[in-house]
Amino acid sequence: MIVEARYKPFRWWWLEDVLNGELLGWINKQEAKSIALDSRRASTNNERTWINRGPVARHFDKTETRKLFEDITGINFDNARTRIELCNDYADKIQLDPHIDIKEKLLTLQIYLKGDPWSGTDLYADPKDPPVTRVPFDRNCAWLVVDQDNTWHGLESREVRTPRESLIVNYVIGDWKDEEQLV
Repeated sequence: MIVEARYKPFRWWWLEDVLNGELLGWINKQEAKSIALDSRRASTNNERTWINRGPVARHFDKTETRKLFEDITGINFDNARTRIELCNDYADKIQLDPHIDIKEKLLTLQIYLKGDPWSGTDLYADPKDPPVTRVPFDRNCAWLVVDQDNTWHGLESREVRTPRESLIVNYVIGDWKDEEQLV
């Protein structure tokens, strides 16, 4: 895996070759419910596809993987729970309002699987302004961020031709009420 720290508009990391062939093969056999992404992901909680067992769940939950992310970010994930979502976002137009993840999410890692090249996540310095950058949507590449008060991200409204498939991995703390989401 290749990891590169980036600093505009805030500190985040670009990752390449995130999943090995076995994990990619397993993910490719999974089917996620298609969700029309139209401003807020939380509004579709009951329709989302959670990966809480299998090789991908074991990979992100194991000590070695947590240690890798600790080395990258400086955050300790020993007491965190693993939460993985397989996303299949689709609509004629997709949009996700600029937001900061809730404080219970210590880390957000979004691995791109399949989609239009322009469907990457937008990063903002201020949610009222246009995005500063758009993360490239490249297969088996990802962006990673740790929770801070300035990590605004979302998707500017845009047309898509193919579903936007990705894997979102979070390490979460606190009393997570939706236990079925956790590994």
